[in-house]
Amino acid sequence: MRIGGHPGHIQNKLESFKDEEVTESEIHEECVCPKCGGDLEKLDDGATRDELDYEVTVRKIRHYFSNYRCKNVAKQHMFKFPKR
Repeated sequence: MRIGGHPGHIQNKLESFKDEEVTESEIHEECVCPKCGGDLEKLDDGATRDELDYEVTVRKIRHYFSNYRCKNVAKQHMFKFPKR
């Protein structure tokens, strides 16, 4: 199977966020040339890139279920665990 975009497939692209939707900002700047170590002169603010990130919360839940006995037929009934 080929990785990446496939011919005829609609490409999904994240549209830029509205300014009021942005919850965090990160500024990425460099002061030194990564190739020679020389000083860099900032020409402009460059480009922006929006990122949509999901935070997952792990929950460890303990459920307690009681056992019961019917007083009429003296039969024990165990609570049924919910299916999910």
